[in-house]
Amino acid sequence: MIFGDFHTHSKFSDGSGTIEENYAVAVTKGLKQLGCTEHGLRHIAFGTKRRNLPIERKIVDKLNEKNEIEVLLGIEANIFTSKGEIDLLPNDYQWFDFIVAAYHKTATNPSVLDYLKFNAKGLFRKEFTKKEIQVFTKSYVKAICSGKVDIISHLFYGMPMDTKQIAQAAADHGVFIELNGKKVSIPDEDINILAENKKVKFIINSDAHSPSRVGDFSVPMAVVERLGIDKNRITNWNQLVKFNRKK
Repeated sequence: MIFGDFHTHSKFSDGSGTIEENYAVAVTKGLKQLGCTEHGLRHIAFGTKRRNLPIERKIVDKLNEKNEIEVLLGIEANIFTSKGEIDLLPNDYQWFDFIVAAYHKTATNPSVLDYLKFNAKGLFRKEFTKKEIQVFTKSYVKAICSGKVDIISHLFYGMPMDTKQIAQAAADHGVFIELNGKKVSIPDEDINILAENKKVKFIINSDAHSPSRVGDFSVPMAVVERLGIDKNRITNWNQLVKFNRKK
């Protein structure tokens, strides 16, 4: 079984419930770990606020005093430039136990030229040149190699990738590739390419935006079963997850 859900949202971003309500569902469903991950700070519509980070931390620490399950504070940070930067300042990292990172179409980029080169392509385009695909790929590879990221979420959402390069970077740096509970955006053939690299580890998460969906892994597990992915390659399958991100 899946022991932990490391991608959940609350009212601190665009979730409908509180962290405490998500926690209650996680306990009821028998999870052993819960990760709380609001949208990153540069998300235009739903990003959490920097002033909320110590509040989120305090809530998580208080829930851990119950000694029922382990609760970790993370964030779904935005990869917001072609250089693979994520939207956290150096002082922000102190609050987090782990970092999820992904491209989001509604994240801001301070450079207009880079926005047109990177963000806008994923926002408006459906077909891409080989050069554009390499720009997207290098951005993700730089984020993975930065030592600041534990999980890459919803690959291929708005941006195609060179999957072999992503697989090698993730394998080399111990970054988990998420199969997302809302929708697995990675095409089947690319999941198989990721799986061909025996050092790549997957992680199954709900991406819950309501308490009732915490611990709902039906969508990604259907993909796992259909493609015959070895469950031992899933880092939260029948085991607790330890994150090794550099602080």
